[in-house]
Parts: sequence; C-alpha cells; structure tokens
Amino acid sequence: MKTTLLILLIVVLSIASYGQNNKIFNIPSYKSGDTTLWYKWQHERDDKLKLPHLPSSTENFHFRFWTNGQAVDIWTSDYKSFFGLLTNYTDSYEAYDMDKQKRKPSTTFSNQVQLDTSLARQSYNLIKAISSIPSEDSIKGWGLGCDGISYLFETSTPDYCSFKSYWTPTAQDSDLIEAKQIQKFVDDIYALLNLRVEYNKFFATLKPGSYTNDHFIIRIKPSEKQIENFKKYKPYRDYLDSVNDTLNNYLSDTLTKIFQKYGELECYDQFSLKFSKKNKLAKITTYSEFLDFEERMDYYKCKRKIRKAFRHVRVDFVHSKVGYRRKLDYTDKKITIMQ
Repeated sequence: MKTTLLILLIVVLSIASYGQNNKIFNIPSYKSGDTTLWYKWQHERDDKLKLPHLPSSTENFHFRFWTNGQAVDIWTSDYKSFFGLLTNYTDSYEAYDMDKQKRKPSTTFSNQVQLDTSLARQSYNLIKAISSIPSEDSIKGWGLGCDGISYLFETSTPDYCSFKSYWTPTAQDSDLIEAKQIQKFVDDIYALLNLRVEYNKFFATLKPGSYTNDHFIIRIKPSEKQIENFKKYKPYRDYLDSVNDTLNNYLSDTLTKIFQKYGELECYDQFSLKFSKKNKLAKITTYSEFLDFEERMDYYKCKRKIRKAFRHVRVDFVHSKVGYRRKLDYTDKKITIMQ
C-alpha cells in the first residue's frame, strides 16, 4: 500500500509541476515500481547534469536515451531541422568507511558534445522504429535481473510525455520480438554516434581515481605512480599467482577443519584478510555495512574467532616479498578462501 501511495504521489507531483503543458503522462505505476523509480532517479540525474526535464519541454519532439554513463538528446521544433546533444557522465566512487559507517558523497563529472544535424536526423529515424514499443512491464515475457544493463527512453511532445525502461534485451527469450527491436536500436545508435569512443575520450580527461556509473561496476583510472608500481610489483604478483590455488585450497580446507573441530564460525559476512610478507594475518575487515550496534558487536566476535583459528595455521610454503590479501567466505559450514 505504501509503495502504491509513493508511486501515485510521484506521478501526481510530476503532473502538478508540468500541468501547464496539458500533457498526458505515460509513467507506469505498477506495484514493483521499477520504471517509476527509474524516473525519479533520472529526474535527479537531470539536475546534476543540468539537462532539461522533458515534461516541461516545449519542443514538438524531444527524446532522451539513457545508457551506462551517457545520455543522448534528440529534438526538433518543426520536424525539418533536428538537433542533438551527447552527455557523458560518471560519479566518483567513494569507499564505504566502516568506522564512520557512512560513505562520502560522490562528485559528478560530465561533458557535452553537440551532434551534427545529419546525425541528429538519422538518430530520429532510428527512434521512430521503436517509438510504439511499450515499456518492459507491458511486454509479456520480459524478464528482469540484478545485473546486466537497463536502457531508459524518455519522449516528450506537446501532447504527451512517456518514460520507458528495458532491462538487458540480450538476456530475454530469443523469440521476444520487442527485445530484438530494442537491441537493434541500441546497437545502431551506438554505432551511428560512436558512443563507446566518445565515452573513452571523456574518461581520458578525468583525474586518476575510482569512478562508477551505477555503484556496481567500478572503473579505475590509475595515476602514473600506480602504473609504475604495477610494473615494479609485477614479478611479485606473478609469484603469488603461481601459488594462488595451493594457498587458497590449503587455507580453505584447514580453516574449515578448525571450525568443525572447535565450533562453527557462525559469521555469514565476507571478510578481507590482509597478510604481511611474512605470512602473518595483519588485518581483518568486512565488506558489510552495519545496520545497528548488535551487528557491529557480532563482527568483532567473528574477527576474534578468525584470529584465534589462524593460530593453528602455518603458511611457510609461501615466500612472498610483499604483503597480500585474500577474501574469506563462510557458507554452509564451509570456509572458502579466494583471491
């Protein structure tokens, strides 16, 4: 009920804000809320990128295509002259501070490229081919997933404004005609506007650091010093790679036996283990965020259990000249160590 009220509120506010245009708003208000929430998030993204909100557009036709880290705007006032704008963007990736239990606000970086009128017209012709396809939620058989990529389409005319989303067309059933049509549009507009090349050109202008478009995939631009260190420590990484399977299997089997003998770990988070070059366990951290004080205390208990177990572990067969890291995962009463 709360979800339905929230969705209705978003739509009502949108209509109230842009009611002077007398447009019909086609923004799905189904219970799962995917498209509607996408609309809310992209509305906030518009402000960060200083893009106009399409519901208030006065153009005869204005279309916006959102893909990963890019927005393509195509518009016309008379269907004779066409204009286009490519916006590249990304956010700085800020690591979660386990001690402060918060993440530093990210910074948005972007640039814009005006499109040639000929390219804008050709883009419009591609858009016409998929304009009648409904949003994924109205397409029988269109599945959703946790990863992949979602393509978002916004369209505004004097009479209506629509917002549609399509999750990973390539992951849909091969017989789903709409998925093929959407993917063809994506492939064609990527090729026509050279989107991958344009994004890489934008990314090359950024300072070294970590960036993300969705907080799932992180793209790192190394500094010159990091590149030098990468080359410098390559022999050490190659050595660790050569003993990787042996080390991981040994730690997995040994720790599993220790906890089976002395009691279960009962910690269902994934832990990061930092070892010194002398193979001593130097630091234990977790990838999880604590929801309350009790979860933090459970984390400390788990750390103590892991440290205690490592008193019975000997890694004398590893002769690394640098420190290294491993991940520890506990599932189904079994310890798994991975790189």
